[in-house]
Amino acid sequence: MTYRFTNQTSTRLNTARPAFIGAVLIAAALISATPVRTQTIAADVQPLQGAWMMDYLGEGGSLSGRTSAIFTSDGSVFVQNTVPNILPEAIVLHGTGEWVRSADGQFDLTWIYPVVSATDGSNMGMFKDRAKLRYSSDGKTLEGRLTFQYTLPDGTVAFDGTSQMKLVRVRIEPLP
Repeated sequence: MTYRFTNQTSTRLNTARPAFIGAVLIAAALISATPVRTQTIAADVQPLQGAWMMDYLGEGGSLSGRTSAIFTSDGSVFVQNTVPNILPEAIVLHGTGEWVRSADGQFDLTWIYPVVSATDGSNMGMFKDRAKLRYSSDGKTLEGRLTFQYTLPDGTVAFDGTSQMKLVRVRIEPLP
């Protein structure tokens, strides 16, 4: 079957085009005027996503370690290596894990650090950290408790412990 286009067909298309464009513009205006359903304000006022400096606090609140972490909006967490002094013969790789909002201004987190031999790269086990964080009264920092566990490749727990944590968001600073 062969189609032949004539001036008559193109004239019909040319006269229909303004009506079609007008309908599209009216539909776009109606859609943009429709209110959008959003999450509760509490979820947006105290977000976790972004970059944070993490302080591990020892006895009496003294600083025992510092690292940085990135929390994504989809629930992933990426943490820098923080434990090289505990296992000097090993390389503790960067941590990865997940987080979830457990209540307004409160978050549960779990991340792992694979551990490999500094001499031959063989598997030496894994650190697993679990934390429960909440926004402090100033609404700018996070505080909470961390438990950690070092597990050997055969599943044996070599050691574990707890620490208090304080997180401060990394803010954009203007260029001098």
